[in-house]
Amino acid sequence: MSGFDDAAKLTESEEVRLRARFGSEFEVKKIEGGGIELDVPGDASRRFNSAVKGVSLQLSHRELLFKNCLISLVSSAEWFLSQILREFFESFPDASGVKDKTLTLDDLRELGSIEDAETYLISLRVDEIMWGSLEDWMKFLRNTVKLSMGYLAEDERKLVEVFQRRNVMVHNDGTVHHSYLKKVAESLRTGVKQGMQIGVTPDYLRSAIDTVEKCFVLIGAELWKKLNAKDEKRAGVLNEVTMEALYAERYEVAAGASRFLMEDRQLPEKWHLYGRLNYWQTMKWWGKFEGVNNEIQDADFTAKDDLIQLARYVLLDQFDGALPLLEATLVGKKLGLKELEDWPIFKEFRKDERVQAIIATERKKTSSTVQLTSEELESAENAESLAVTAAAKQTIN
Repeated sequence: MSGFDDAAKLTESEEVRLRARFGSEFEVKKIEGGGIELDVPGDASRRFNSAVKGVSLQLSHRELLFKNCLISLVSSAEWFLSQILREFFESFPDASGVKDKTLTLDDLRELGSIEDAETYLISLRVDEIMWGSLEDWMKFLRNTVKLSMGYLAEDERKLVEVFQRRNVMVHNDGTVHHSYLKKVAESLRTGVKQGMQIGVTPDYLRSAIDTVEKCFVLIGAELWKKLNAKDEKRAGVLNEVTMEALYAERYEVAAGASRFLMEDRQLPEKWHLYGRLNYWQTMKWWGKFEGVNNEIQDADFTAKDDLIQLARYVLLDQFDGALPLLEATLVGKKLGLKELEDWPIFKEFRKDERVQAIIATERKKTSSTVQLTSEELESAENAESLAVTAAAKQTIN
């Protein structure tokens, strides 16, 4: 006899399939409160129970994997924060409070130099901060580091829930405790009560990864901006994060990184444009295009580069206007075949028969040069001869 907590009903076709698989009749009973119970008689019962145990073991392993992934995710975020705090203190040592610290003569002898002593004290300060809670970190970043973190407005409560769930997994074996209920927003714990078991589903884990990555990448970007406002490397990193997220269809991360770049007024205008275009396409693929459609329609790009104008036409699905610009950018080498074939912004544009014809033409133009030694050339010729001989034999047979 085996019970299932799943409230789904067993369909007629599923019953037939189970009977064929185990070669036995069985009785299906409903369990009060939901779920079903299967009463399998005879030898089939042993085989059925063995199969159920196997499935249960697999599910247990999966659940453990997801829990460990959540724990590793939070640990990675903690490490990342510790590194950017260290970078901040090295740039602004006074903010770490090292002036108020004292070391013994023996400590100084062991450390060897003033620079090593400063590094040691900064490490102690970073460790001291990291021993606090997520809420303590946020308070320190706002009050001491003076980060605005306005980009966390919609996600900070979710971030708190992720960290609290991790604590429940590590310290209470997945059983909800008072601290979780106290710190997590009510809207994020509907139906959750003290003493209840909570887990980590694949969907939850994917969402948590996106939220944590987005928030901590942006915290790092704002601190970078504070330390070196004009550094264009920041723009390159944010653009790369956006593109990787777009390829993976992780739109929450792409939206956060592209919007930050779009609004970073310390960088040259070209990066604002790239950020804006990437933000627009993120909204389009995310199913939120109505929120930016009017903004794209109203954008005046007539004085912009052909590639920028092409992107606007493509986003609006105005392919007739985009085609002349596509040809111009290809001829002018502003756009390459690889970008046309790969960039997410051209996802729908590539389906147009006229664009497919252009791609086919451009492919014919491509060539590659391979340098071979005499030995490699001889090996290649021998391989080609063998291939021709094999093909001839196959044809004769």
